[in-house]
Amino acid sequence: MKNLSPHALIGLSIVLAVAIFSLAILLSANGRYFFNNQKSDISVTGSASKNFTSDLVVWHGEFLKHHMDLKEAYALMKEDKETIREFLTSKGIAESDFTFLSIEIDKKYKTKNHFNSEGDLVDRENVFDGYELTQQVSVKSADVNLIFKVSNEVTELIEKDVYIKSFSPKYYYTKLGELKIEKFGNAET
Repeated sequence: MKNLSPHALIGLSIVLAVAIFSLAILLSANGRYFFNNQKSDISVTGSASKNFTSDLVVWHGEFLKHHMDLKEAYALMKEDKETIREFLTSKGIAESDFTFLSIEIDKKYKTKNHFNSEGDLVDRENVFDGYELTQQVSVKSADVNLIFKVSNEVTELIEKDVYIKSFSPKYYYTKLGELKIEKFGNAET
């Protein structure tokens, strides 16, 4: 600092004063934001826990039929639907707990290749291969254990010529909102 000219010393003082002033404004603005926002926030300190069990299960299965004739495919689909209905009710599931969704119809085609005498592919054509009808059954119940068991046993229907695909059950807890409020009240401070 001994070698600084008076003009350099004044310039350095001005820069330092501006920096301190800017820092004061910045801290003041952030402090005002922090303290103003604290008034409307909910603050809970501590923790609370509770074990709970699902009280609702939703399970889907999907079955299909394939046939060259659409009416025949639909008739076979109706038979499968009745077989599934009987299966579910025989396992203890109330008819009010399951629904059959609408049938989806898809035209299927296969590729037929044509070869010359030398074995070279010369042509391809798409040939109609029948109709594939798909339908889902949806089960929604509070009897979580029963639905879990039935979703694993549904493949027994294969023995009755019903091709059904079982999806994994989804489990829910319907009183989660009430549980959150209860836990806020029980949180230790």
